[in-house]
Amino acid sequence: MKFYSIILADRQIEKIDPMLRWLESEFGFKPVVYSSFFGGKQEDGLVMAIENRLKKTDDCELAAIDAIAASAQSLTIAIALVQGKLQIEEAIELIRLEEDLQ
Repeated sequence: MKFYSIILADRQIEKIDPMLRWLESEFGFKPVVYSSFFGGKQEDGLVMAIENRLKKTDDCELAAIDAIAASAQSLTIAIALVQGKLQIEEAIELIRLEEDLQ
């Protein structure tokens, strides 16, 4: 079981770290990564920057972001997908990363 945890951690770093770097460059704040199932609080600046971006999206984009974020359990993946940072196949890979390795 420990071997799979190492593989999972390596794959998450390989695949998710570029997304986190993009998020930081896009919004000006580095997201805090939590290993707890319950997550935690992000910096107020990041929250406000994302909120401001969401306020500028049209209704169709906002509906897409909401649906994707709910399904993916990730606002980062949803925004990246809608903004063209990710292709659908890449988004699916990130969403299923932990599940596939288990």
